[in-house]
Amino acid sequence: MVLTDRICTTPTVRAASTVGVSSVILTTGPAAVRYDSSDDSVDKTPSFPSLPVSKKIQYPFIKSIHRQNEDAFTTADEVIALSEFDASITNETFGRTPRCIYLPVKLDEYTVDIWEPTAVTMANPRNERKGLDIFLSVARNFPDVEFQVVGKLHEGVDRSVFAKQDNVRYLGWVDNMKEVYKNTKVLMIPSKYQEGGPRLVPEAFANSIPVIGSDLGGTPDYIGNGGEIVSDVHSIQEWVSTLEKLLTDDEYYQMKSSFARERSSLFALNSQVGKLESILQSV
Repeated sequence: MVLTDRICTTPTVRAASTVGVSSVILTTGPAAVRYDSSDDSVDKTPSFPSLPVSKKIQYPFIKSIHRQNEDAFTTADEVIALSEFDASITNETFGRTPRCIYLPVKLDEYTVDIWEPTAVTMANPRNERKGLDIFLSVARNFPDVEFQVVGKLHEGVDRSVFAKQDNVRYLGWVDNMKEVYKNTKVLMIPSKYQEGGPRLVPEAFANSIPVIGSDLGGTPDYIGNGGEIVSDVHSIQEWVSTLEKLLTDDEYYQMKSSFARERSSLFALNSQVGKLESILQSV
């Protein structure tokens, strides 16, 4: 049996079929089945007129890749998705309904011994669509609250923006996320595009940290009752009001914090690996 994903999917499934070996595809986000993960629509059949010039030039290649992917998803013995969102777009795109598990996480590797929550945190703004501009705009509305950004910045970021906002710290790359979570009160995921299932969510939940995220992709599915969802990602006011409730209503915060800790068990390694093994054994 072979387990495959992303760019390896088509050649792996094809090779497995040739030699009579079972194949299982793992879908890990929109990029696994789409051509533009920032597009909220499903590219079930790429339409030439709707494509930008850069993609029109590549259209024969894109069409060929789509056809090959469709064959792979049809041929594979099983397809596994890491969120209900992944499962739905895979079904809409290729007509295949995946089995669903959550991302397995070693929660103890991210759980801090002493939690002293004071800061609002954003992690890994490695590209513009991660929403760093939204995070900084929200921070301007809370001058007395500590905000922190961790991880690689995308090339378009002028680091002087952090010097201009006294309440925002840029921590750079951090090898041990426990150092970040130990003082995080709320985690923000202001992504402007559809992500399959953010790993940051269960990491934060393991420390009872509520998460505020965009109503896009698999983020709402992962957050569940362990935080809040912002319906309009571009509405700074909605982000501000959602965060303000968590920061000012202690009873509400404690409730969400408790839900977050309880929900972390859904992503526990032993639980999800057990489900994965059960699926693989049935193939």
